Amino acid sequence: MNVKLLDCTLRDGGYINSWEFGEKNIDYIISKLDSANLDIIEIGFYTDMAHEFGCALYSNEDEIRKLCPVPKNSEYAAMIAIGEKEISAEKLPDASESLVDIIRITFHNKDDEVNKAKDFARILMDKHYKVCMQPVGITDYEDSRLLELLKIINEVKPYAFYIVDTLGVMNKQDILKYLYLVDGNLDADVKIGFHSHNNLQMSFANAQEILQFPSNREFVIDTSVYGMGRGAGNLCTEIIADYINNLLGEKKYNILNMLEIIDEALMPIYYKKQWGYSAAYFLSASQNCHPNYATELLTKQTLHVSEIGNILSLIPERKKSIFDRTLLNNIYISYLSREIDDEGAMKKLNGLLGGKKILLIAPGKTIAGNIDKIRNYIAEENPVVISINSVLDFESDFVFISNQRRFNNIKDIENLNLIATSNIKAEDKKNLVCVDYVSLLNNDEYVFDNSGLMLLKLLSEIGVEHVSLAGFDGFSETSSENYYKDSYIGLADESNYININAAVRKEIKKLSENIKLTFLTPSKYE
Repeated sequence: MNVKLLDCTLRDGGYINSWEFGEKNIDYIISKLDSANLDIIEIGFYTDMAHEFGCALYSNEDEIRKLCPVPKNSEYAAMIAIGEKEISAEKLPDASESLVDIIRITFHNKDDEVNKAKDFARILMDKHYKVCMQPVGITDYEDSRLLELLKIINEVKPYAFYIVDTLGVMNKQDILKYLYLVDGNLDADVKIGFHSHNNLQMSFANAQEILQFPSNREFVIDTSVYGMGRGAGNLCTEIIADYINNLLGEKKYNILNMLEIIDEALMPIYYKKQWGYSAAYFLSASQNCHPNYATELLTKQTLHVSEIGNILSLIPERKKSIFDRTLLNNIYISYLSREIDDEGAMKKLNGLLGGKKILLIAPGKTIAGNIDKIRNYIAEENPVVISINSVLDFESDFVFISNQRRFNNIKDIENLNLIATSNIKAEDKKNLVCVDYVSLLNNDEYVFDNSGLMLLKLLSEIGVEHVSLAGFDGFSETSSENYYKDSYIGLADESNYININAAVRKEIKKLSENIKLTFLTPSKYE
């Protein structure tokens, strides 16, 4: 079997925890993989990106030697990503002076990046490194363009050329197509590599196709322990290694060592931020989109799955493979927008709420410890109580709705006084006041449709002067800590929480110039 396994836990897995594995875990993971007889261990990125010591990011050989043990059985690889603060090839020592044997170069389907990758490869090969050339998203290449690229690769003659399934969309027919196309047009001495993402749960099946492919060429298959990697993750090292052991009828790889990595080093990370299959990644792959598009839409927790699919279908083909948040937000707003003339509704709300004390109740977790305080405030101050996208354990005068999913889950809707934005699909109801959705949106892309901010903007526009806030907690890093009831917890991109908190604080500061805001419960927005 002319197949080598390359474990990229520390590199691709680093997208989960910003490569902050820590000195102890980096040593532990590498040592265990080395003793498990992994063929190649990718230790992380070679980069000029700013980083702390103890990350799987390296700017020089000294950092590598301080963090990585000297290998006994495995080769070391590191990656350079063209266009992402890549380190200068001239800065790297000769391979004979480095622990790193293999350098992997990734580049996008752009002439300038292809040419830069080619130049990088030649410099590194002159320094005696084995170089892997890895085009990001091979499914973005038309066959003619891929053949042009293979001619360039044949001029360079690197260690390996990769089939990279960036979007995790390949099935058996796809992988066989690329295997035959690449195998038939690539220099015979160049290995073929395969890097997959597991959005459709096809990584293992596609790896099996490579193992059965009729070729005398050598192959390199990328894996990560427990599938750790961005989005839906990667092919599991322990699963494909065990499969190869069974095919060979001998224990080439020590699987128990890999399982110990999961138990000792990875589970503490997984409990904080999970990876693996999800509806978001399936949706993205089914539409040939970058996974962040579906993740972003699911994080909003405002749409049904069918609506998310509809929005993904509106993304232009040329924009699908590279995530563009601004583009997505524009499509999202356009999809939801149902502009209306709400002059009459605003006058009605001014009559109902203008000049009165208002208490807004959001579903933050701090409500649980402050129920008596909130009830006492209501009894003493007699404010108009408005709950946001929910009905909590307080009698509300109104419920403000800007979230379709939350609207559909509210029971006894006929017995509530509703203020709804025009994106909400609701039958004509006598108890509903409808206001224009678009006019209440914010400019910041992280909170442009934040329900609490939209309501505060509405109240400011109708002349309300004093608003008290309860349950406006702000986001903690762990989603389970953010809501009064677990039923409100949904998929979220926790990496955005810091940006969201900062944006809400900025908008609240701006709103407080026209309206007095008082927090009844603890908040990160104060």
